[in-house]
Amino acid sequence: MRELESGVAPVDTGWWRTAVGLWHLARPEIWTVSLLPFYTGWVMASHQLLPGLGLWAAFWDGALRHGATMHEFLSTLATFLRQARPVLVGAAVLGPLGWGATIYINDLNDIEGDRLNPRKANSPLLRGVVSVATSTRAMYCFAAAAAVGAFTISWTFLALVIACGLLGWAYSAPPLRWKTKPGLDLMVNAVGVGSLTLFAGWSIARPLGDFPFVTLPAGLLTGVGVYVPTLLMDLLPDRASGYTTLGARLGPERTYRIGWWAWVAANLDLIVLAATGQVLSRTALPILAVFVPVLLYEYHAGIGRARDQVELMRGIVICSVTFFATATLVALTYTHVWR
Repeated sequence: MRELESGVAPVDTGWWRTAVGLWHLARPEIWTVSLLPFYTGWVMASHQLLPGLGLWAAFWDGALRHGATMHEFLSTLATFLRQARPVLVGAAVLGPLGWGATIYINDLNDIEGDRLNPRKANSPLLRGVVSVATSTRAMYCFAAAAAVGAFTISWTFLALVIACGLLGWAYSAPPLRWKTKPGLDLMVNAVGVGSLTLFAGWSIARPLGDFPFVTLPAGLLTGVGVYVPTLLMDLLPDRASGYTTLGARLGPERTYRIGWWAWVAANLDLIVLAATGQVLSRTALPILAVFVPVLLYEYHAGIGRARDQVELMRGIVICSVTFFATATLVALTYTHVWR
């Protein structure tokens, strides 16, 4: 009945096509939007590049020098799994589980509008490959699994995950539906991506009260810079659907300028942190001096000057790759792997 009310014609599909459809609906290509700040927060708190890296380095050093028994290997593996479990579970919660629940909420409330969006034309939900009922059940299952996973880590982590979930609900679902409230749509994404996921990663290794809040402006500004291109991507379909997003209200030029200046301010903030030795190592300064101009150029040329959705998507991908490379190099200096 809900399928008929929503206008989605159900298609007779097997469980495999339904599973693949749910995978596509969960949009794994955007999971890194939350996983990168989550990982960044954990690196900041733990001063480790990867969980258990020092443990395995010590094991293999001893094994190469004196040999190792199966018992020693299994003991190291057990210790590694115990140390890595919160990070791996946290990544699952803030990646596939959290995004799955959030995206399903959004898509279930955007069915009519998504019909007018060429980028959503092949959505399994719109094509009836995945039914509204199945998507709804999957949404609750993902949300429950995320809550259980977060609970196994800590109460703080659970609270942060619940806050992310509430923001996702407020963004997409009535009666709030903040995605149609210019400014609130930007705030939800800046706070969710730029602070809550960062806090979640930090909370795995250290108390939240120890967080270096001097880095928070860079996180929030990065969240704004990351979200604005998605507003530009969906600006015309949003207007056609009657969604009064920030992009639909301000238009492409003014919306882009918000993202551009946020991106500039975030990168300059990182340079100041490195130059003053606050949180970031001064060793990161030459890296930022090289890559920040590249990041600014790519954002302006690839996103600000994009003439259509294809060019805009290409610009987003190129800028994202450079950003990930920069973050990786800075992490190497922060963990003293690169001195």
